[in-house]
Amino acid sequence: RIPGAFIQQLKNGRWHVMQRVVGKNRYPIDVVKIPMAVPLTTAFKQNIERIRRERLPKELGYALQHQLRMVIKR
Repeated sequence: RIPGAFIQQLKNGRWHVMQRVVGKNRYPIDVVKIPMAVPLTTAFKQNIERIRRERLPKELGYALQHQLRMVIKR
């Protein structure tokens, strides 16, 4: 949780998390920056390994069967 924060939807459909900032005179609201690079990278690495183990052998098998069908039809 971020103190003094709220969610705002922009006209283009995107969502921003805004935070009221004490001490700023003209625009007392800032966009909150949420670090997402590390969690996204770790989740990607975990899932890519799982996908390689589970799906890649099937995909390679399907591709090999398709190539064999193409060669046999000639």
